[in-house]
Amino acid sequence: QRVLCADSPKPAQEGCVLAGWLKLLPMYVMVLPGLIAAALFPKEIEKNPNAAYALLVTRVLPEGWVGIMVAVILSSFMAALASCFNSCSTLFTMDIYKTIRPEADEAQLVSVGRVFT
Repeated sequence: QRVLCADSPKPAQEGCVLAGWLKLLPMYVMVLPGLIAAALFPKEIEKNPNAAYALLVTRVLPEGWVGIMVAVILSSFMAALASCFNSCSTLFTMDIYKTIRPEADEAQLVSVGRVFT
């Protein structure tokens, strides 16, 4: 959609190229720790490949950084849960409650959404 709003083709093409490069970043963020863990701890990874990230965090990082990484993992988990709760609350409020009570005004819908969350 943003490509269609560009003033000329050049910024639109540059935006597409930038978006393509940005799409490649998550692959490295997900694959590189596993490769590094396989190179550093081959025996442990052979037994349990799912423990690659945990091995890197507990054995490579200093003690203070381990706590920070635990906080990062927990905060990302909490953000995902909050997003799920918000989506479920919106679905309930707009699709179920609004069909049951079509005369409900915005204030009632907001309060029902907050209660359902």
